Amino acid sequence: MKYPPDDRGSPRVNNNFNLEEEVTSATLSFDVKLHSQFEFVKGGKMHGLGGGTTTTGCLPIDSDGWSVRVMWRGEGVPELYVYHQDRSDTCGDRYTPENFHLERGTWYRIDLQVQMNSSPGHNDGKAVLFIDGKKLVEANGLRLSGTANVNIDTFMFATFYGGADSSWSPSKTTYVYYDNFTVSRGMKVTGERGTECEIFLNGIYHPGSEICCANSCGSCGGSGCADLPGGGSQCCTGAISNSGASCDMSFNAACVFS
Repeated sequence: MKYPPDDRGSPRVNNNFNLEEEVTSATLSFDVKLHSQFEFVKGGKMHGLGGGTTTTGCLPIDSDGWSVRVMWRGEGVPELYVYHQDRSDTCGDRYTPENFHLERGTWYRIDLQVQMNSSPGHNDGKAVLFIDGKKLVEANGLRLSGTANVNIDTFMFATFYGGADSSWSPSKTTYVYYDNFTVSRGMKVTGERGTECEIFLNGIYHPGSEICCANSCGSCGGSGCADLPGGGSQCCTGAISNSGASCDMSFNAACVFS
């Protein structure tokens, strides 16, 4: 992705994609690497999830819209950037981790989890940011949607510097590499091995056991796994672990990471 400077930071790249189904919890996962000459400046937006009118851009609170995106800030600090029904900042509330920053020239695996509030009047939603399988920051007590019929329905491919003025602009065109975008139902932690399992081995990753189940299973492990399509040998973490099939030596799931 190319980021040429302009008077607001860089040109806005905003493309919303409707999900195949509306869900109440989901995880956006992708890989990102900042170019060796990338400039952090004051910060910029990456990608995220939203619903309804996908409120952004300092627009007023809208009961029919919300969004959760990833930002980078000065010195490469990542943030959760949330437009919710009770936000204190007109231009979105920020949730920042401690003691972490993105390095240039390094690939990272991002997992952005979103759980909707259970009803319009309840502030029990949340957003969680994982990088390389490690939880960095969690925003709890969110009332994301103000209406019962707005949940998670949009993948927001949205990235740019800014900001609203040239103080956010890089001094030259900069670059960020993105790859392996997925949106999954539920709260998942994929990490680096999740990328290997779900993208390259076409499987379903179980982070607790570092098992890659067959994609045909629909889920990996848990009660009733032997009854899933593919049976226990493809869908149950214990059986896959006992098989000794190594993901390091395999081109397909099911297998276990050593």
